[in-house]
Amino acid sequence: MTADDGRFVLHGAILFMKSEEELFETEDGYLVCSDGFSEGVFEELPEAYADWPLIDCWENLIVPGFIDTRENAMLANLRGLGSYLSEEAFYEQYAALEAELIASDRQYETRTFDAFIENIYIGPATRALINAGSDYAAAARLARMLDETGLGGLVGLEVHAGDDPAEALGNAAKFIKRVRRRRLANTSPALLADPAGIPDELHEGLKKLAGETNVPVLSAQEPLRGCHADFVRAEADRAGSLEELFAALTLKPGQLFGRVGSFLPGYEFDAIILSDVNLDTMRELSPSERLLRVLNFGDDRSVVGKFVNGWKVY
Repeated sequence: MTADDGRFVLHGAILFMKSEEELFETEDGYLVCSDGFSEGVFEELPEAYADWPLIDCWENLIVPGFIDTRENAMLANLRGLGSYLSEEAFYEQYAALEAELIASDRQYETRTFDAFIENIYIGPATRALINAGSDYAAAARLARMLDETGLGGLVGLEVHAGDDPAEALGNAAKFIKRVRRRRLANTSPALLADPAGIPDELHEGLKKLAGETNVPVLSAQEPLRGCHADFVRAEADRAGSLEELFAALTLKPGQLFGRVGSFLPGYEFDAIILSDVNLDTMRELSPSERLLRVLNFGDDRSVVGKFVNGWKVY
């Protein structure tokens, strides 16, 4: 038996949220994966798993993969620009032209999506809710590209209030069909709309399409209000404790994908391996103290391993 068979054990310092308030941590534990699902964390490895492949994570931290609910692929080239602008001014100065470039130049689109996915790939997120814009063909291509990396996600087609209802619903149906036809392993379609601004005909049509296809319709504003699963200097200001911050990165947004974001038995096995070797200290720190330092001062070098649905991404 090898880890490639979907059954293996990770050994090391392990942390996860048992609930939105309760943090579990151990300096020396065993996390068991069976066919893509967690069997739980054990202080002593049960005899039933004794001959399963053991991956020793040495002095690293093992935590659930972060869930990013605030990604917009159409803005990948605009990171760090216009933070001082209103949304309307940002759209006029930057976003409108960017959307035109992506729509008119396939090479530009591909390079943009490649860079966008690479940024997620090397970071701490294992799954993401992604706004892929309003072009159904481009959104379907992004879903395929994301899935090829081994990462998971909901790729959302944005539906605008001013769209012609028949055309918008037709494009939404085509998008869902294209994504489903590719039988992607970890990536699914979603529809993004602003419920307050959508006319009744389009709103009812989206509800019907969602019911027929079992595809979620989510708020188009949610990616802006959700949690950005990067190392979290700014996010820490909004959290009153490590538990609140860790839950906001894992367990709480994981509900969007089902039983995701924890190592409790029965949860899908998404995990990242974090290194803090570049954060030198003379102090003897607990796993939770080490995690807090990584969250505040880590970068992409801190992610040294990643698993999605029990499969090793790297």
